[in-house]
Amino acid sequence: MSKIEELVDRIAQREQEVAQAQATAREAATAWAQDVHALYARIVEWLAPLTQPGYVQVDIRPEARVENVVGVEGSVPYEVEELRLTGKMSLVLEPPPLVPGSERFIEVYRDRSDLPIARLVRRQGGWLVQLREIASTPAPGTADEQPLDADVFGLLLERAMEQPAERVRPGMDDHAH
Repeated sequence: MSKIEELVDRIAQREQEVAQAQATAREAATAWAQDVHALYARIVEWLAPLTQPGYVQVDIRPEARVENVVGVEGSVPYEVEELRLTGKMSLVLEPPPLVPGSERFIEVYRDRSDLPIARLVRRQGGWLVQLREIASTPAPGTADEQPLDADVFGLLLERAMEQPAERVRPGMDDHAH
């Protein structure tokens, strides 16, 4: 085989590897978007007693994202939904961009300017809630985790109704001399 033929074979093999990596990334992004959509549908059902009388409005909107494909040049565009609750309480559920090989999760914010109050984690076919303290983000595995159900989501809504804790700036105290 000539050097040119070897080069053609290597280029063809590399193109095949890139196409396979992109197809795998596309499948992962599609599966993630479907998981998020199914979760939001369940949450909308749980919220029916609040949405029917108009206490809470639900807004689900697609957000365009791009996943970089690990190990190859290129990216895969996809859409995943963001859920916003407004009315008597405000809550935003926002999936961050996918990171290949990482845990799939959705950050839960009281307000976009705040730190997340919780994280919904997709694990082993189900969803878990990691409750977080507003003032700090615990190390992975140290947050309180529990399976997500209507009652636990209700607790998140209660937290959303609470006023955010006052933040103390480092180095500042109340003692004036």
